[in-house]
Amino acid sequence: MKSQNQIYRKPHARYDYAEEGFICLICERIGFDKWVYSASEIVKHLKQHHKIKRKDQVILGWNEEHEKEYRKNRGKPLRYEDEEDSIIIDTTPREEYERERKRIEEERKAKREA
Repeated sequence: MKSQNQIYRKPHARYDYAEEGFICLICERIGFDKWVYSASEIVKHLKQHHKIKRKDQVILGWNEEHEKEYRKNRGKPLRYEDEEDSIIIDTTPREEYERERKRIEEERKAKREA
């Protein structure tokens, strides 16, 4: 399981209860089609296509059941193979994310006050 300090890091994927699977937030943010991955597939997808090591992955909604499924099926290949050039590695600096978050918060605050 993930350590407590990863709660404050930006998530790479999340569990979607409606789809009953994991959505890659990096691909979604960039604008690619939304794929639904199983527990073992999302870990492989983040590692192969976004170059995020297993220990550094932040996946919202990950629990012990997903960990068991991942360990059981980690040898199976991905169902959805992305083309090598269709996935972009997220290299945005953390400061840029913080500026964007603050800008959005200020816009919301101004909207509420108006």
